[in-house]
Amino acid sequence: MRAFNTAGPVVQGDHYSIPPLDRLDLDGILSLIHGKKYFSLHAPRQTGKTSALLALQDLLNSGSQGPYRCVYLNVEPGQTAQDDVTRVMAAVLDELALSAETTLGDEELERICNEALARARPDNALRRVLTRWARVDPRPLVLLVDEIDAIVGEGLLAVLRQLRGGYHLRPHGFPHSIILCGVRGLRDYQIHASTAGHPVAGGSVFNVSAGSLRLGDFSEGEVKALLGQQGNSKLGRFCFGLDWGPYCGRGWSWEGAANHRLRPSEAPFYGSFGGLGSRGGGASPADTHFPLSVPADFAPA
Repeated sequence: MRAFNTAGPVVQGDHYSIPPLDRLDLDGILSLIHGKKYFSLHAPRQTGKTSALLALQDLLNSGSQGPYRCVYLNVEPGQTAQDDVTRVMAAVLDELALSAETTLGDEELERICNEALARARPDNALRRVLTRWARVDPRPLVLLVDEIDAIVGEGLLAVLRQLRGGYHLRPHGFPHSIILCGVRGLRDYQIHASTAGHPVAGGSVFNVSAGSLRLGDFSEGEVKALLGQQGNSKLGRFCFGLDWGPYCGRGWSWEGAANHRLRPSEAPFYGSFGGLGSRGGGASPADTHFPLSVPADFAPA
């Protein structure tokens, strides 16, 4: 049975969904990729960034856009290392090797990563790995880096500088194209590193970026189309009874509310907003207030 998704990327067979790539300027993004550009994609949390990146990975690996090999890389495991560049590199390269094996069936990258960690300094390990990996296959390599702003301080500086350092070697000696994805645009990063006496701007560290794109919040039409997939007449009343407000485009607000109304015992909500509930846990009022109006007699069918 499909449900509305409130946690993690969309799984087509399990969740009601809008095709993730429909929410992107796909032609524009493909043009940047074909043009060997490095750029960033940002949006608030729970608006579909990861789902879009995974769908883009599948599209590029399908061969329909050219002979690309594409890997999605979530660098969040490096967050706990903070300024420890050695640990950040180990976490990022381990995640990269796992993603390559899972997505492309590439078991060689793990050996390349282990050799780089053993022989190279952590300040150059990522660059060395990507250079060697790009050269072992003639197909252009596209890297989709998610949660880039989860890494902080010296660790983030090391990652960005190594990606910039190999830029001139693309496409045969470094990734053909790289997308950095997070909740903020790259130029908004203020990196606090122990080796710098002042915050370092992300845009200056990664000055090879062709630009920053924003994935928009869900539109009112997209919300109604998505919730309408469930086919419940009372849920339809919920859809068209929305009092659209500035935070209603955040997916987990209305998808969680819909799940709660359809299966209250399975989809609890915490706190309250507009009669529905919100994620608590110390978030700011701007993050927890969603002015949705729901028919008072709405209940599971």
